[in-house]
Amino acid sequence: MTGRPALPPLWALGVWYSRCMYRHRAEVEEVVERLRGLDVPGDVVHLDPLWLEGRGQHTLDGCHFRWDREAFGPPEELVRWLRERGVRLSLWENPYVWEDTPLYREGLERGYFVRSREGGLARPLDNPGAALVDFTNPEAVRWWQEQHRPYLRLGVATFKTDYGEGLPEDALLWDGSDGRRAHNLYPLLYNQAVFQVISEERGEAMVFGRSGYAGSQRYPVNWTGDVPSTWEGLAATLRAGLSLGLSGIALWGHDIGGFWEPEGRRLPDPVLYTRWAQFGLLSPVARFHGTGPREPWEYGERALRTVRRFARLRYRLLPYLWALAHAAAGEGLPVARPLFLEFPDDPASWGVDWEYMLGPSLLVAPVTDPDGLVELYLPPGLWADWWTGEELQGPLWRRLRAPLERLPLYLREDSAVPLAPPMRHTGERPWEPLTLLLRVRRRLSARLWLPERPLRLWAERDGRWLRLGLSSSRQLYVLELLGHPALAAVRVEGGRLLSMRRTGRGTRISLRTAGACLLEAEVAAS
Repeated sequence: MTGRPALPPLWALGVWYSRCMYRHRAEVEEVVERLRGLDVPGDVVHLDPLWLEGRGQHTLDGCHFRWDREAFGPPEELVRWLRERGVRLSLWENPYVWEDTPLYREGLERGYFVRSREGGLARPLDNPGAALVDFTNPEAVRWWQEQHRPYLRLGVATFKTDYGEGLPEDALLWDGSDGRRAHNLYPLLYNQAVFQVISEERGEAMVFGRSGYAGSQRYPVNWTGDVPSTWEGLAATLRAGLSLGLSGIALWGHDIGGFWEPEGRRLPDPVLYTRWAQFGLLSPVARFHGTGPREPWEYGERALRTVRRFARLRYRLLPYLWALAHAAAGEGLPVARPLFLEFPDDPASWGVDWEYMLGPSLLVAPVTDPDGLVELYLPPGLWADWWTGEELQGPLWRRLRAPLERLPLYLREDSAVPLAPPMRHTGERPWEPLTLLLRVRRRLSARLWLPERPLRLWAERDGRWLRLGLSSSRQLYVLELLGHPALAAVRVEGGRLLSMRRTGRGTRISLRTAGACLLEAEVAAS
């Protein structure tokens, strides 16, 4: 009824780094150099409002699109410097124009701002010193879009469409609607306008929106807002994200580490930060952001090692996340799913809101307790611990204490999870070899992407025989057949078997396909 999510660019599924706020170009360059020097993957750096000239002279947020050259140098130079290191640039905006700017005077002369029923201009609830762009006026929309084009043509990748919820009740818009009727619609039109101009200029699009309405999934991504850096904030963020998914917003993110520290400390507790990072790096979209630094080296060596490990895992999971993004665009399925969405016939799954399925195959249990305690529930079926390979039969309740270096993560039976080679950013290398983690108990089928071509995969276990099929592709694969006994014989049609060996968790097969491929293997007698 309100549309499917748009497919985001692949790089948007990488890791984002942001602060409120980076103050100048040297600070940005230092962050990127440390990321690369410490081998922590990342794809996007975001600049909050200080990229705007004169922002420090304003108490409240507004926008005028004038680049602060004194602080950040020429924008084209910063964009080029970042792209040379595999990083894209995101810029902040909101739909409120400061009244002491040329952009305000231009919009006022042309009648592009929301009016008030009392006469004069309506004022944003969160900034009375600014005017609201009237997104029901097509000319005002085009005017606002024109402000983005110079930056997009320089190579800016996207915009964070902040705010949008401040339309007052006394507003009177160009199309005749009032503030009460248009309040929720306003951020939808705002995000639509920015999404459209990014798509026109870049040939791909996503925004990073705070506010929204029914249909906002058409203009991804949304994030869960300015959450406090507390254990309660972490738990609430998980539930908010799952609610967003059920509301149609399949692609969402959150401020890893929390946005603000309620006790006034410079940094959140390192344990909280680490647990939030584990959850965030296994969320649909992963962005570090807060009022203070959220880069992992700020939180000690243990936090740095753990964040690096989970960021690397995220980049290996890119083919899986990319397939989930396609499923969201095609079918509306959320990337992160409440358990009951995958197990609707399991009564216990309906009461568990502290875990989620990342797609159909991976169960994630974020740690929201400072002592690492987790009340784990595994729905019906056979599950394998991601870290140890231990197999558990569900339904099962288990109380455990997770070490700080990991969270409970389980692979479902009859699942296929594609993995990319290790990389520091999404464009660093092609997905070759593509590793396929396969747990075949009975049969499975999956639709994957490589990354621009679809790939169909099926597998079945029939007595002593294992059969696996891949749709037409010329690709190097590593098949990780988890939990399987040794294979006595392997026959390949449409490809060439390169190697096969036993591992601690099953059998690893390397093969190169020359088109549609069928693999048939006899399971050795135990």
